Amino acid sequence: MTTVTIRDLTFGYPGESALFDGLSCRLGGAGAGGCVSAVMGSSGVGKSTLLRLIAQLEEPGDGSSLTFEPELSQPPVFLTQDAILLDHYSRNQNARYRSSVGSQRDSFDSDTFDAVKSALDLGGSFLSDSRPMQPVSGGERQRLALLRDLSVRPAVMLLDEPCQGLDRRVKVRLLRQIRELAMDLQLLVVLATHHVDEIMLAADEVIYLEREATGAPVTKAQACLTRGFVAAPPTLEACESAASPIVNILPCRPVGTETLWQPTATPEARHHLALAPECVFPGDAGFGVSDMRSGPIFAWCMLRDSNLEIAMRYTAAMRPPTALALRGASLLYSLEADRPRPVMVDTLVARGKTCLTIQPSS
Repeated sequence: MTTVTIRDLTFGYPGESALFDGLSCRLGGAGAGGCVSAVMGSSGVGKSTLLRLIAQLEEPGDGSSLTFEPELSQPPVFLTQDAILLDHYSRNQNARYRSSVGSQRDSFDSDTFDAVKSALDLGGSFLSDSRPMQPVSGGERQRLALLRDLSVRPAVMLLDEPCQGLDRRVKVRLLRQIRELAMDLQLLVVLATHHVDEIMLAADEVIYLEREATGAPVTKAQACLTRGFVAAPPTLEACESAASPIVNILPCRPVGTETLWQPTATPEARHHLALAPECVFPGDAGFGVSDMRSGPIFAWCMLRDSNLEIAMRYTAAMRPPTALALRGASLLYSLEADRPRPVMVDTLVARGKTCLTIQPSS
């Protein structure tokens, strides 16, 4: 299986500030017989541009190194967000397009075409020469484009948000098919996405791109296995944008000891606690944690003037809580640490000056 190694990558579009400056990462290291490598990051961070650079559609800056191991016999195939098909061709002509195009004609593999067609459930009369392109659903267009591009048996396939606009049922099916094809054909698939559910379904590893400041170029990528990324997103931004389920982010500061922390509304807070909504329990001010009402409320916390406030829905028959207990596993992000620290939180939080007790997670 092919791997891609990027070293000291620099790139910027003409007339714009640099997008990458010294970026280094490796894609494909998590797989043996095949690998799906997900590229994640906030909007505008350069996910699609990185795919275009790997596809050799853009020229990196001087001193950049982008190598394939083993060396490729043909360029990677690149499937854009909107699958580009020829509407004046039939479905079968679109699927077999690469069998009739110049230098790609020799790379077309009939056995691979038939295997991929079966894997993508495109058999029967769907690919008949008499069947026009319209009407074809979004999911069918994506599968047709995959069949067309995989028919030349590439070593690397680049997918730029292939599930955009698809409903959940179609998306789940497509992602499972992509993963199965990656394993069967021993492909490196590089998947750009915003969605953590997509990486949980398909990806072996995650490459997370992040700027150090707004408008700054991307200088580093956080690489981790998918299960590690989901359990503990490597940075605070990754946690805010990709944690599943979405978590409460509470800025806090240590108060004298390693175990006592106080929520703070200071914008420059150097520590943040990422607490899942199921770790929030309702109660009444003045009571201890053991007196809290039973069961989590899946609530959202907000920090206002150093007070923690609760956001929840309740009916007229319910008595709203006057306090919260934060109790359970969490992650502590610190600017001084490269990785988040798993911790356990157990304390009563009421209005006024309150503290959290934080202990290392067992």
